[in-house]
Amino acid sequence: MKKNLCIIAFLLLSFNMSEAKENKGKIYYDETKSEVIYDKNINFEPDDVDFCISEICNGDCVDRIMTEDINIISYSKEYDKCMENKFGDNQMRECANEEYEKQDKMLNQKYKKIMRALPNDEKVLLKNYQKKWVKTKEINSFCNIPPNYSLGTMHYLMEAMDRLAFTNERVNQLEQCLSAKKISRNSKGCENLYPLK
Repeated sequence: MKKNLCIIAFLLLSFNMSEAKENKGKIYYDETKSEVIYDKNINFEPDDVDFCISEICNGDCVDRIMTEDINIISYSKEYDKCMENKFGDNQMRECANEEYEKQDKMLNQKYKKIMRALPNDEKVLLKNYQKKWVKTKEINSFCNIPPNYSLGTMHYLMEAMDRLAFTNERVNQLEQCLSAKKISRNSKGCENLYPLK
């Protein structure tokens, strides 16, 4: 009897492990929606972040250019006030999402200004990088705080704040370039537009 139970337990465990491996393939980035689509049955663990990112990116993401020292444009006063007066994950997430919309709008305006000023050969490089940057931003926010990592509503707040920080970082990189004497990847201040190969 014990032997039969052990065999059944082993078979169930083997089935669950193979099912988990199969589920890990059911995750991808939808370019039309600019979001990560995933099977809700996928069981993420905190140490799966690198796997998650590489699986979804499929070699088509960019390395995050870390420029925390550039802080020309910080978050708005409205955001600070909102975060001071809100309590609870869902309310604070609303603050983060509203600020994200503002930062994203700023980012798009700055990107367009830079695109108008860049030499033609650099426009293509920036456009390609920026497209991959958007994908990387969404995937990074998704994978760093997997949705079923037992955080409840805190998950959505952390994801929103991660996306906001990622966007603000890029806004500052673009703003720094706009203040350069000449807008070109080779100009001082524009080094973070896109990486040189």
